[in-house]
Amino acid sequence: MSEWEFLSRLAADADCGLLLDVNNVYVSSVNHEFDPTEYLRNLPHERVVQFHLAGHTHLGTHCIDTHDGRVVEAVWQLYRLAHQLTGGTSTLLEWDAKIPPFPEVHAEVLKAKTYLQRELGPRAEAMESMPETEWQRNLSSGVPHPLHLLSATVE
Repeated sequence: MSEWEFLSRLAADADCGLLLDVNNVYVSSVNHEFDPTEYLRNLPHERVVQFHLAGHTHLGTHCIDTHDGRVVEAVWQLYRLAHQLTGGTSTLLEWDAKIPPFPEVHAEVLKAKTYLQRELGPRAEAMESMPETEWQRNLSSGVPHPLHLLSATVE
């Protein structure tokens, strides 16, 4: 049984949401030689309630999920696909080691907002200005999209 089949069955039997760590999908695809897009396409998209993004360390023969650098382009591309497949949900950028100055981390977080806005287009702008109850009612997927929580400024 593939990992995505296991997660699908687990989520259905437990009737729970899934945290989709996009970087982990990429790292595992390198280490275990599978197609990460097949993984994403076969998850129960309606159950994904949060995305995680992070950097990793590529050691030539394998990758380690180190959370110590920028998100690589291949992970951003998988994030875009995951967002398209699920209709989107909240995103958490994990950076746990070798943390650079705040402006660098913040710039990386804003890339996620850029990807979301590119995928949602006018829907993103409309959602940002809606009160929470209204934007929740306007979602066809039934999964709240907390895009309004993302901000380009630090409070």
